[in-house]
Amino acid sequence: MEILLTKPRLWLLCCRTALIVVVAFFLLQPQITFAEENKAKEMLNREISIQMENTELNVILREIEDRSGIHFIYSTQIIDAGRKVTVIASNKKLAHVLTDLLTPLRIDFEPVGGEVVLKKLKASSFAPAPEQIGSRLVIAKKPAAAATITGKVTAATGEGLPGVTVLVKGTTTGTASGADGSYTINAPADNGTLVFSFIGYTTKEVAFSGSATIDVTLLDNTQTLDEVVVTALGIKREKKALTYAVSEVGGEKLTQAREINVGNALAGRVAGVTASGTSGGPGGSSRIVIRGNGSLNGENQPLYVVNGMPITNNNQGAAGTFGGIDRGDGLASINPDDIESISVLKGGTAAALYGARAANGVILITTKSGKAQKGLGVEYNTNFTFQQAINLTDWQYQYGSGSLGAAPTTQAQAISNGRMSWGARLDGSPIIQPDGQTRPYSAQKNNFKNFYQTGTNFVNTLALSGGNEIARFRFSASNLDNKAIVPHNDMNIKTFNLSASATLAKKLCSKAMPSITSKT
Repeated sequence: MEILLTKPRLWLLCCRTALIVVVAFFLLQPQITFAEENKAKEMLNREISIQMENTELNVILREIEDRSGIHFIYSTQIIDAGRKVTVIASNKKLAHVLTDLLTPLRIDFEPVGGEVVLKKLKASSFAPAPEQIGSRLVIAKKPAAAATITGKVTAATGEGLPGVTVLVKGTTTGTASGADGSYTINAPADNGTLVFSFIGYTTKEVAFSGSATIDVTLLDNTQTLDEVVVTALGIKREKKALTYAVSEVGGEKLTQAREINVGNALAGRVAGVTASGTSGGPGGSSRIVIRGNGSLNGENQPLYVVNGMPITNNNQGAAGTFGGIDRGDGLASINPDDIESISVLKGGTAAALYGARAANGVILITTKSGKAQKGLGVEYNTNFTFQQAINLTDWQYQYGSGSLGAAPTTQAQAISNGRMSWGARLDGSPIIQPDGQTRPYSAQKNNFKNFYQTGTNFVNTLALSGGNEIARFRFSASNLDNKAIVPHNDMNIKTFNLSASATLAKKLCSKAMPSITSKT
């Protein structure tokens, strides 16, 4: 019998056949997938022996594939397969081997469709500990953190603080607060201390015990934000509120590489300030210029103000080529051990209160004073330094004194040409000298070395301080002994300073600062 199929019936038969195939595929797919996953888990449960030291991870994975028949899938952009590691296992289940190998690298593994997929271990993930239950492999999750703390960090105004560092004290475990100030941190122990720190705010420590919610309020750290400097007339103001340039040097820096004249100690410590000493010896004057010379023929040094009182810093004499004596200036009478701070006012507006004398700037010197304290404060400073001539000049020793290539023949010529080496070649012949005596015409190479000596500077300062809320005092006595590198150039300075203040009424205070200096 012959069966004829028309086109509609043929189309219907094809659709039914396709539907049966699709349904059968989806019905059998879970069984196939489950069988493949069981196969992968069975492979992970097999024992394996392997020993590879300081070997790249991808090489170790290929070796495990060859020995176990399992296949790994991973992305080289996520997994650092070139990192060198070490694996040592003997008759150990493959799941345990992979756990020991991959967990320290922050890598997790999971059997998927008959293969093992490697992926990055998340920060909140747990370290896998494989256990065999029946005939199937179960991955038991073991928590890596003992306590989870959440909370919010706010300012005194109640606003959330973003970017606050939250750290478990004594560990490297930490996090940062979010945009609204909230944070979450997994602590490695059940109890400990959280440290909250942020720029411009005081650091705060809070103890915790177990998982908890801890909200913290940080207070402004005004001590680090506001820098107070001394301005005109001894008024203290915040540096950020000033409209002119001001620099401050602490008194402790002035005693490092100590100078006899405190003006020379400013060299290299304040930008725009040039400080140099004269060649008059240890007791010589100091020259300070702020932001360059302001006049071609006038005075370029700044005005000096000590404890709110302008002082005269005129040079007491000057030494030059043809003699003279430099007895120092006013700054030489100030003991660096008694200075609390020095402020340099550079702008024209900074010196407005001091008038025309401050056209070249102002240097404000504030000395130490007594403070309210318990008992009597005793301070003793001693300083001893050596001094040597460091540049003795590289002289020529081929030609002697004289002029036009000829040695002096008379005492008058020896005197007039004694400092010029335009004479004849030194040959040791007898030549008349400026003192009228005849000596060999030869070089004296060690004259400078024999002339200079090793100088010393020895300073001792003793200070006593004390007081209470009503009256305060500080008394200091200093002795300086200096022996210069030039023979017979010695100096001794004795300085006595007293600072006493008393609060007589709520808005009435009395202060006295006498000072006595003896220089010989």
